[in-house]
Amino acid sequence: MTGTCTAGDFVGNGTIPIGGIIMWSGTDGNVPSNWALCNGSNGTPDLIDKFIVGRGSSYAAGDTGGSADAIVPTHTHTATGGSHGHPVRHSTQTTGAVDADASGGYVLDNTGVQDFAANNSTPSSTSGDQIGQSGSLTLTAATPADGESVTNKNLPPYYAIAYIMRIS
Repeated sequence: MTGTCTAGDFVGNGTIPIGGIIMWSGTDGNVPSNWALCNGSNGTPDLIDKFIVGRGSSYAAGDTGGSADAIVPTHTHTATGGSHGHPVRHSTQTTGAVDADASGGYVLDNTGVQDFAANNSTPSSTSGDQIGQSGSLTLTAATPADGESVTNKNLPPYYAIAYIMRIS
């Protein structure tokens, strides 16, 4: 035949080779001849209730796996803060302007009387007596070790459809 041919229906086996799998929106009892539902019989893989993943370096042809339910295995998370101290210096002066002691600009006085004149100077970070010069804080926190298993918790939105395979 030469030229253009217009057909109303396609009749024949088509271009899908034997062993080829397609998605099928028909009913299980209405699978075309030469095709079989992919349910593990008639030489077909069992694709009922399954997602398909491409084979490659992570999965070989015919591999199966996964779970219908989300499973978070038992595990813990631990955070540990670095060891460090919080020293505070206080002034050893008894009168006058604070200009050499008390790092951070704080003057500690237990008499209730403060007779130090402010002069806007920056106190030294190494003079005066230091309170709490040694010490450390180590923080360790852990989450509960329980896992969680909840039906279909991690499924994306889906539309269910059957797979059929050409068998002849």
